[in-house]
Formats: sequence, structure tokens, C-alpha cells
Amino acid sequence: MNFHSCKKLDIYGRTHLHLGTLETLAADFVAFAGGHPALLIVQPNVEVRCGLDGSTHNQCVFDAGQLHIAMNNNLYENEYNLEAGPTENVTIRGLTFAGELVKDLTWGSASVILSNPGSHNVRFVDCTRKDLYAPSDMIHVGLNGFQLVQGDFDLPRQSMDLAIINSTFQNIAYEVGLMRTFHQGMSLDGVQFTNIKLPPFVRECFFKPECCQDVIGHDSLSSPLAASCKTLTSVCLLVAKWPQMR
Repeated sequence: MNFHSCKKLDIYGRTHLHLGTLETLAADFVAFAGGHPALLIVQPNVEVRCGLDGSTHNQCVFDAGQLHIAMNNNLYENEYNLEAGPTENVTIRGLTFAGELVKDLTWGSASVILSNPGSHNVRFVDCTRKDLYAPSDMIHVGLNGFQLVQGDFDLPRQSMDLAIINSTFQNIAYEVGLMRTFHQGMSLDGVQFTNIKLPPFVRECFFKPECCQDVIGHDSLSSPLAASCKTLTSVCLLVAKWPQMR
């Protein structure tokens, strides 16, 4: 296969996919059960579009499951015989992510997991996250639990970058981080946040500024405010001023 050619996947409009969960059938073999498999991207130069124009209005919905999209450098033997390769130059256009994700320690229960070194120029354009709950992170960029179990700690700094462009987060709840990056790159452009329920440790900081330092200690974007400001320091400055703002 020519890895330099662009590979496109067009999903029909009004497609609603209820995703399944990873089922370990043997020590080194996994499959998805109870629904459709997640979208596992294992090649570079890929574009996934909702409808021919890649618009969120075409309503291509990835619902529930254990995760929605993953790019990982190490895959168990699987029922689709997928082998992971480099995943740079990947664009996801117009998809909608919804539902309640199943809690899982191995993958981390994130909607999007980007953990493949060399995954540069990965973009989500005109995507919607709506009525979505994640028991961990919503978007995770960096080492995940799957890699830690495999003993794969070789993930260089700044070896991946993710851009979220002209996208919407609406009616969102999460328990750890809305967007977490571990020494990797992330940028937001034209992103709207509506009705975001903060996790407990962030909510507490609005009333306990002394815990602000603990929040800074997370190498992540841990709230919609942080995502907007692109820095946790700005959030902590806001938190520190909260008593005067009330």
C-alpha cells in the first residue's frame, strides 16, 4: 500500500453507531463486543468525513462504547489483523461523539486517545461532542494505560500534536481532564464550550484557592477554562481572584 497517498473514509449521513467494548478473549487477543468497534487509525494520510462535505450537520454519531477513536503504536493481535504504523496527517471532519463511555483502566475511558509517536498534524475539524460523559479524560494525548501495561514507555516529548478546529463541546461531564496532554502538543481554534460540568477536584479549587498549586502540577488542560486560556496558570490566577469576584 502506498502510505504517501491520501486514504479517505466517507461515512453516510445520519449514521448512528453504538460502539462496543473491548473484550479480551485470550492473553494477547482482543475484540469489540456489544456494538461496533471503535475507529482505530493505524496509517498516515487519512481523512474521515461525515458525508461528502464533512459537515457535522450530516449527523454521523459515534455513541457510547469504551472509546471512540484511538491511535496507538502497539496493538494486541485483533480480529481485524490491524498493525499499527505511523499516523501523521490525519483529519477527522464532521463527526459527532455522544453517550456514556464505559470505565476501563487499560485504555483510560477517553473519547479520543492519541498515543502514537510521530502523530503530527492530527486534526478534528467541525466535530461535535454532545451529551457525552467520560469517567476519565475526554481527550487524552500521551502515554495511556494500555502502553504502561505493555511496558512501553518510549514516547518522546513533542512527538504528537492535535488540533481541534471549529468544534463544539455541549453538555459534557468528565471525571479527570477535559483535555490532557503529557509533554505533547495541542491547539484549539474556534472551539465553543456549553454546559461543561467540572470534575470535583477542579470545582473545589474555585472555593479553595490554596489547592491551585495542585492543579498546576497536572501536565494537562484540565478544564474548559484552561482549554480556552491554553494554560493552567491563567486558570489558577482566576481561582486566586475568585473570593474577590464573588
